Parts: sequence; C-alpha cells; structure tokens
Amino acid sequence: MSVISYFDMQENRLIDAIILGVKRTRVLVKNKHNGEQWNIYFYQLNLDATNVDIKPRQEAGIDRNSLKVNDYVSFIDNTGQEVFGQVFKLNPKTAGVLVGQSRWRVNYRSLNSVLDGQMGEQLILDCDVINLKKSVEPTATALCTES
Repeated sequence: MSVISYFDMQENRLIDAIILGVKRTRVLVKNKHNGEQWNIYFYQLNLDATNVDIKPRQEAGIDRNSLKVNDYVSFIDNTGQEVFGQVFKLNPKTAGVLVGQSRWRVNYRSLNSVLDGQMGEQLILDCDVINLKKSVEPTATALCTES
C-alpha cells in the first residue's frame, strides 16, 4: 500500500490517500482522513509533492491615475533586462516611456515606480589593468580615467 496525495477540485486542496488498486486510466484510493474510496484519474495524483496552493495574484504595476508625465519608471524589456525611463505620454492602456533616445509603449501593469527620480548619464571609463601579484589566483587592479 502506497501513500500518495491527490488534488480534489471540490475541496481545492491535496488529500492524503492510500492506493488500493491501479486500473487502466484510474487509481482506486482510500482517503486517510475519512476512509472514503474513490476512483481518480492519474492526472490528479501529486507524485512530486508539488505545492498546489493557489495564491491570489498581487496587482503588479502602476495604476494609470497614479502616474504622471515626467515620472521615472522601470520595466522589463523583451530580452529580460530591466530598463529605466521617463514617462512622456499617457495613453488609455499604455504609457509612452522615453529610454535614452528611443520611445517605448509599455502596459501599465508592466511598469514599476522609481523612487529616486534622478537618472544619470552613462559613465564610460578607459582602464588599464595592472597585474599586481602572480599567484594561483591572480590579483589585478585597474587605473581608470573618465572618457
């Protein structure tokens, strides 16, 4: 007798049970908490002990009414990189965001507020790497000047 858990849609939770028999498409189980026997489908079995709790999704993003033109925001672009920009236009479903010289139309749910609204320019450094010590793990330092 194997002890398993299966998902019961009526109770919306996992139920511990004992396998009594295996059929072609179903499994006969006996619930541990009340002793009832059920024929359940294989797809209801939780073999990997996966957490099946459904948590309400937190509302992500910004509400259109809380956003103003010239606010600083961030979002994740198509490549998965976090991008920072400034709102230049508010549309019914999207916000126009200026990132550098390019303009993006971003859904409000994808936007996050940036608390520190000062965006700096990119700093490019010209560096020479100097190896200080030759050992198993080389140590290096850099002498940099702003370009």
